[in-house]
Amino acid sequence: RANKAAFERFGFKPEEMIGLKCYEILHNNSEPCKGCHITETLKTENEVSIELESQSFNGIFRHSTFPIRDNKGEIIGVAEIAKEITEEKKKELEKDVLNNINKLLASGLDLKQTLRSIYNELKRLLEIERISISLFDESRENFKILSLGKDYDFTGLTEGISYPVKGTNLEKVYETGLPIIVNEPSGIDSWAERRLIEEGIRSLLNYPLIYQGSIIGTLNLCSNRDNTFSEKVFNLLYPIASGLAIFVQNTLLIEEIKKSEEKYRTVVEGTQDGVCVIGNDYKFEYVNEKLAWIQGYSKEELIGKDIRDYLDEESRRLLAYREEQIKKGIKLSPHFELNIIRKDGNVRNVEISARRIKDSKGDSNVIVILKDITERKKMEEQLIQTEKLRALGEMASGVAHDFNNSLAAILGNTQLLLYTVKDDEIKESLKIIEKVAKDSAHTAKRLQDFTRKRSDKEINKVDVNSVIRDSIEITKPRWKDESQGKGINIEISTDLREVSTARGNDSGLREVITNLLFNAIEAMPEGGRIL
Repeated sequence: RANKAAFERFGFKPEEMIGLKCYEILHNNSEPCKGCHITETLKTENEVSIELESQSFNGIFRHSTFPIRDNKGEIIGVAEIAKEITEEKKKELEKDVLNNINKLLASGLDLKQTLRSIYNELKRLLEIERISISLFDESRENFKILSLGKDYDFTGLTEGISYPVKGTNLEKVYETGLPIIVNEPSGIDSWAERRLIEEGIRSLLNYPLIYQGSIIGTLNLCSNRDNTFSEKVFNLLYPIASGLAIFVQNTLLIEEIKKSEEKYRTVVEGTQDGVCVIGNDYKFEYVNEKLAWIQGYSKEELIGKDIRDYLDEESRRLLAYREEQIKKGIKLSPHFELNIIRKDGNVRNVEISARRIKDSKGDSNVIVILKDITERKKMEEQLIQTEKLRALGEMASGVAHDFNNSLAAILGNTQLLLYTVKDDEIKESLKIIEKVAKDSAHTAKRLQDFTRKRSDKEINKVDVNSVIRDSIEITKPRWKDESQGKGINIEISTDLREVSTARGNDSGLREVITNLLFNAIEAMPEGGRIL
């Protein structure tokens, strides 16, 4: 027996069904189906419920079977209720697909991977072989395939290439704001869509992607079958397209941020100054290559380490003092100097420029720019030393002048006494005084020659070897007496061969060579040999 609804759904007349085996008429089988629910009911004498998809009737059915008993309780048959649940299952599948797509759009994966996963989900509902996103440029006159997913290799429209919008379905979508369906090749009349025909596409759907009220592009679905799409699919695509438009816009924004970050990172990494970001705990959160070079460590070795661990005691005290003053509300200059201890133990002088900033979460960090001023400090010290030497030279010149005047009086009186004294012993003593006075006068003269500033720049014949010897003698107290007193041994070796006299200023040349010797002595704090 069967009711009217069964005859209508299965498409048979009563005489075509009654008396035939169910597996013959409903499933075109010559023997019972594997896992038959009717057989199970007869075997277990219990109710059985099962869902089956029927290819013959293009639907999904929930079958429920119940045993029929006679007055004695013996099973004499089976009653079957078949409820079609095709639409119910379709809605469940659509819901599952939408949930999965929403998760994909919220996952933050890259656009290409996300679109490929969306494509795989939509294939559970639609017979499609190609999916893509077309994005308009700012003028809306051109578009690019932003991302593409398909099940074949050939493609007439490729990613990243700019194509004109005019004469395409995308132009119609932009003008009307409505999706477009083409269900057979004869309806494809634009140059862009004809390229899809070359790929084997026979049906296509262009759905607008709308962001904040503006159409930014389209979601494109393609099939190699005729009549694949209908307006029923719009209800499915509406929430997908809305989420996808936001995802695309966010992806583009993130890419712009990354490009901007990369641009500024390139600037920061390429600068000649050290740059770092330091948290409130004084730990490095970011360092550029130049700062790592200044400190002699790799970037990885510095990240997460306390900057105070790389400072000398004086610099640590300065930082502590500045922190105390800032806590008291006292404004300090953002520019100051610190001494950094490198990995190799050497000390570098750096000029600090520090600015405190807050991020979007309200957390504060300090951006620090370090300028290595070690060489500048050395030059400043050399200039100071030069000024000291100049002042010392001027003072020595005055002292030598006064000393010469005193020596002249001593020498003159000594020589007068030599003409008048008859005692030989006294004469010997006066000769010794005369010799010492002359030597002292010679030394004073050399000191005067060294320190004298002449405006006429007198040019005469110069014995270069003599000038070198004089310079060595003048600097002797510094490289010999003073150094030996400190336990440092400095030797000066000469190889003065016979050379012709030169025209020049002996005093100026003597000053140059003397300064060279002083610089060489400064450069050898541990001692050494000057050649």
